[in-house]
Amino acid sequence: MASVDVAFCHVAVSSEWALDPELLTGPMADHVRVIHISKNPLLEVADLRLFENVKRPDLMVTMIENNFKTITPPSKPSNIPSLNLGRNAIGSVTGNLQGVRYLYLYENGLTNIEYGALTALDSLVDLELHSNALGPALPPGAVAVPATLISLTLDSNGISEIMPEAITGFSSSAYLSLRSNSLKSFPEETFRPLLERLAEGGGRLDLYGNFGLPCDCSIVWLFLTPGVLDAVDQYYCENFLPITDIDSEALIQSCSRERR
Repeated sequence: MASVDVAFCHVAVSSEWALDPELLTGPMADHVRVIHISKNPLLEVADLRLFENVKRPDLMVTMIENNFKTITPPSKPSNIPSLNLGRNAIGSVTGNLQGVRYLYLYENGLTNIEYGALTALDSLVDLELHSNALGPALPPGAVAVPATLISLTLDSNGISEIMPEAITGFSSSAYLSLRSNSLKSFPEETFRPLLERLAEGGGRLDLYGNFGLPCDCSIVWLFLTPGVLDAVDQYYCENFLPITDIDSEALIQSCSRERR
């Protein structure tokens, strides 16, 4: 069923109705601000060209719980600052989505982000990728984002390994969430550059739900590198001990004796 609420400039399309492109032309194109398309299993392509005639610069498009497998980008820089494509079947992020500030691609079964697809989004502020399938390993360049990004959610992606330079480009004040993954190690070559970047601007890395992280000699670098521990949030060891409760001096001394 399709409905139009002129008072709130809202268009909603649900069930097995198609969105009539003519609905977003003429006077409606000058006023509509919110477009909601949901619960339509017949829709397999998220065609963003449909919204190119809409005039308002604060357009919010929500297209959740459909059957989108691919995204067709607009033919010009996007006029959609907020784009929600959650709960679809999009396996890979490609194409030009320039102009998007808030991009939500959660619960899609997403397995890949084409290199450069996100770095080109020079307005991107918030990226939600939780509950996808980007794991078990994030290779170098897997999540390369622009310096404008201040919030990145990678929760529940089955990630057990993050390689060096897998997550790059974010703002130094960013909040990066890796909650509820399967991390069992915290290698310096991967996490030190990431944490040093966050430490510059008060950003933080949220690790809650990775309850198998080590608290042994492999993380001594965390205590020896100025500032980086302040950027670590919710780090728990194998025995659910918070990293903040570790006797760091004792650990450093113990590991120093082991190296002799």
